[in-house]
Amino acid sequence: MMRRWVIPLAIGLWGLSFTLHAEDYSLPAQTASLPGSCSLSGSTITCNGNLQFTKETRVFITSPLTLVITGDFTMQKEFEANVGGNAASLTIDARSNVNISKEAVINANMLVAGSVNINKDTNYNGDLTISGNLSLAKDSEINGDIIAASINLDKDSVINGNITAATLNIGNNTIINGNVNVTGSLNNNGTITGYVNAPCGATESCNGDIQGVQCDENSNVGPCSGSSPGIDHFRLIHSTTALTCERYNVNVIACQNADCSIQYAFSGSVNVAETSSGFNAVTASFSNASQSQVSLSIPVTGNYTLTTSNATPETPANPTQCPGGCAVTATDTALRFSGESTQSSGSNFVLGLQAIRTDSETGACASALSDNHPVTFTLDCIDPGSCSNTVTHPQAVMTVNGQPVSDSGDSVEVDFGSDGQANLSVAYGDAGQIRLSAATTSNETGATLSGDSLPFAVVPTQLILSHGASSPQIAGDAFALTVEARGNHNQATPNYQPGDLQIRLIKDIPDGEGMQGLLDISGTGTFSQDSPGIFTDLDEAALSFSSGISSVQATLSEVGTYNLSLIDSNYFSASITSNNLSLGRFIPAYFAVTANVPALLDTCTEVSSFSYMGEAIGFDETNQLQPAIRIEARNQQDQVTNNYANSLWRLGGWDIPAQLSYSDSSYAETLTANTGAQQLTQLELDSYDGVGVYRIDNATLTYDKGTTPLAPLTPSLDLIISEGALTDADGVCFRTSADDPCLAFTLGDINGANLRYGRANLTNAYGQETEPLPLPLIVEYYDGSDWLRNSDDNCTSYNASGLQLTTSLTTTASGDGVVTGGRPLVPMQGFVLSASGEMGEVSVEWLDAPQWLQFDWQGDGMALSPPTSVATFGQYRGNDRIIHWREIFE
Repeated sequence: MMRRWVIPLAIGLWGLSFTLHAEDYSLPAQTASLPGSCSLSGSTITCNGNLQFTKETRVFITSPLTLVITGDFTMQKEFEANVGGNAASLTIDARSNVNISKEAVINANMLVAGSVNINKDTNYNGDLTISGNLSLAKDSEINGDIIAASINLDKDSVINGNITAATLNIGNNTIINGNVNVTGSLNNNGTITGYVNAPCGATESCNGDIQGVQCDENSNVGPCSGSSPGIDHFRLIHSTTALTCERYNVNVIACQNADCSIQYAFSGSVNVAETSSGFNAVTASFSNASQSQVSLSIPVTGNYTLTTSNATPETPANPTQCPGGCAVTATDTALRFSGESTQSSGSNFVLGLQAIRTDSETGACASALSDNHPVTFTLDCIDPGSCSNTVTHPQAVMTVNGQPVSDSGDSVEVDFGSDGQANLSVAYGDAGQIRLSAATTSNETGATLSGDSLPFAVVPTQLILSHGASSPQIAGDAFALTVEARGNHNQATPNYQPGDLQIRLIKDIPDGEGMQGLLDISGTGTFSQDSPGIFTDLDEAALSFSSGISSVQATLSEVGTYNLSLIDSNYFSASITSNNLSLGRFIPAYFAVTANVPALLDTCTEVSSFSYMGEAIGFDETNQLQPAIRIEARNQQDQVTNNYANSLWRLGGWDIPAQLSYSDSSYAETLTANTGAQQLTQLELDSYDGVGVYRIDNATLTYDKGTTPLAPLTPSLDLIISEGALTDADGVCFRTSADDPCLAFTLGDINGANLRYGRANLTNAYGQETEPLPLPLIVEYYDGSDWLRNSDDNCTSYNASGLQLTTSLTTTASGDGVVTGGRPLVPMQGFVLSASGEMGEVSVEWLDAPQWLQFDWQGDGMALSPPTSVATFGQYRGNDRIIHWREIFE
């Protein structure tokens, strides 16, 4: 059969919700065409829910407007908005998170209630005001001012504008042509051409190249005016015991903030005195420094309280502070500790202990003890305020000279030698800020000797990260994350409580592309940039430690492979690092599948389109209406996993025909898919949007023709894609939700064709033996009650070479062409037998008649057969099977 095609108006695969090609939008005129629920009111376009533009989309702004998005705003790669226009003509008000893929160009001012992730090679022109965090990938440029909570700028980028943030990380070779105002930490590995207003301290540089003035004032909101930030208070570091025989040393610190985490470079002086003038004050002098030391003389035993007074030229804003209290006890005899410093948990260290007395005759210091002497040591846990139970945590014990020492006091034999000086071998298996107290009685005088060490910290040697994620782990599904503080002998330190935890999440695959995952720990929504060397602050509520261990539930939203590490950057001024934990590979939870609306294409479209039952029909590929599905990878929380692409796209091709089948409940006979020519075309698997398109090309199928005539039929075809075809190498499959069973997918009720039960009818013919004899050919269809000539058939072809003649006469068949209105245009253009020259019969069978035009001519319901007829040259004698014959004229 000759097939002729009519090309209707081309339409998209399934409209704006899914397109294989880029889109252009002119706004505000085309508001209704935007891929979301968007409406225009005045000069404001409001899009309710998420708004996502596909790759290579362009948005043109014809008049100033505001674009409000109530959900997430996502722009795939090579997105362009308002290119050539002024940023002031487009305001983007995003009420959730914003994701901008690579190679975007945007001219707009943006207000964002959530966080913003900008991929590499992006050019953004306009101001960014962000309530959450900003992550900018490498080789990007922003021309405008930026305000955000936390900002991570990857390497080789340029910011032409001012930055205001709580924390700022600047990657290698990144340049900020503007001023920087940071209230928290600044990690600068690039260049800042303007001033830096950040708590760096007077002698620190915040790293990197800073070409402008550095200051720390006005709550770190610029500009740097050069005025002094001022002294919050003076802090005194001292022992609680003083000896009357020697000078008493006190360290004085000028603090810039309440917890003295920032010290102030001071030029001036302050007196260290006793609150009731119990001894003479001494002046502490500062010369552009934050610390000074004084030596006090306290000649009379008693209890005293330290303070400061007469600060000049600056007066502190708050009273004097003393960690552990400002009280001092002056005594003639004492045990004095030395060598207090930060120690490692579980490691042996040495503390000095000296027994001293005041000589009653000379007033000088002399040895108060010698040789071996029992000393009662008491452990005081300052921070946290109680010591661990060593019954349940035996590793947390304190030992002095190998003997356990508790918070209730324990006696240890100490060798003071001949000079009253002992070296104590100390170890502490726990962590925190502690103090040791010692007390004993002189055998000679009966005097009590006692003393306290300065507070000092014992620090875990490492934070050990481990996880209970499966391999692979479902993105968005909870897995166990454990952090354990351990000492030198790999023992847990039960008293550990974090100081300043920071986190780093490294995305290994895909490297430099795709989206960074959102790591949620205990529901706090921690986000970490995947640039090496950059840590971000961790919410204090994320990890709650008990017995030195924090076991929590975590989720990671994205697909890929990740590494996680922690650092406690300020544990009593020490830094504790963790191991680099491989979280393994994360995969989607399931596939969401949607389909286009395919259309069957009739084989004959010359008049009214139709096809015959029994012939192969296909789909309208000219207008891209062949079957196609859109596969979207989603995580456990029903969010798109953008990184399911390229090498991470593990859904393979299809085994055709095993994984595809067709059915039609409206058709009683069978359907046969012509699977040999079907091809699967996979599209958009390289775009980091978590979406791929699977399209079936060259597909045809046959509504098999039975022996029983059927009325014309409009197909209601179902294409079933098996569960296995929609299951990837990791077992990720099509589901209606993450927790539902795997399913097959059905493209249902496919129509577009008009099927007719047809036959080719060769009627008997007779004529003179001296003339050519036409054989009447009629192509008919069954209308449900009668056989009618198919006047719509201008497609069926015929050729006499397919005729079989059985006769003793000398005759040949000729004629070929295409029927018009179901028959040859004129008889002599159809099948014609040449003049035989003698009388007789010819049995004719059209062996090459298409299968869909064959018929059960025997009427036994057994099989279809080609049409036959009898041609008679000479006198027509009739058919042996016909009893009566009458000619009817039309």
